[in-house]
Amino acid sequence: MKRIATLIIIIVLLTVIFTGCNREVEEQPSYNVFFNTNGGSLIDYITAEEGSTIALPADPVKRNYVFQGWYHDNNTFANSATQKLSQPIQDSFTVYAKWVSIFDLSDNPKVTITLFDDRKINLVLCPTVAPITVANFLQLVGEGYYTNTVFHRIIEGFMIQAGHLAYSNGTAAYKPDKENIKGEFPFNGVPNYIEHKQGVLSMARATDYDSASTQFFICSEDSPHLDHIYAAFGKVTDAQSLAIVIELSGYPTTRENGMDDFPRTPEGSYVIIKSIEVVD
Repeated sequence: MKRIATLIIIIVLLTVIFTGCNREVEEQPSYNVFFNTNGGSLIDYITAEEGSTIALPADPVKRNYVFQGWYHDNNTFANSATQKLSQPIQDSFTVYAKWVSIFDLSDNPKVTITLFDDRKINLVLCPTVAPITVANFLQLVGEGYYTNTVFHRIIEGFMIQAGHLAYSNGTAAYKPDKENIKGEFPFNGVPNYIEHKQGVLSMARATDYDSASTQFFICSEDSPHLDHIYAAFGKVTDAQSLAIVIELSGYPTTRENGMDDFPRTPEGSYVIIKSIEVVD
């Protein structure tokens, strides 16, 4: 009987000890790490034990922005989603997503259109969104394709369009055809969500989604009916350039070369592009 009593006491003591250990594990403090994406896709918070570190989640997504990484309340910055937070977790806190606009990326190409009167329209291109379109445009620029071409279609309150006719000996004649490119916009399976706002640069095309080639246009006013069905690939960079676009869109037009809305300057000349050049 004494042995049985002793065994029971031992079992009770062991139970109390193990129960206490389990209670200590259950009571280990844990905290939440929240992710504020500043308008990007939602990311669930992570719960972690005190003193631990966590791997940062997959990159969030935000239309027309490029994710640059996470930063803490103290402004320390983590550039990679595979990195761990640099400090052990001691409390609940929030990290924030840092973004840069697709128009503000440091390696975006920039081009300048020089007009007949030497005024300039400055543009920035967005290869992150429309790489095929930008590459095609830059190739044409490098070939000098747009030298002495004319704006052949202008609609006030809408846009100015070029890249189809060349000026020579007092007349405007059709340029040689170039290869068509894929239309980089959502209706054609490409996630290009640049809106056709005032000053946006986009590719003209025929009914076929993949019929764009050399013709481009610049919106002189917001044109949301073009969103997701035309390949926007850049925009003007300054107020003076935009003012020129708006002014050109108000030039008088006539019917010429089988086309309506064919513009002339107020003095009756063609609206000539002297050149388009890549700038630093």
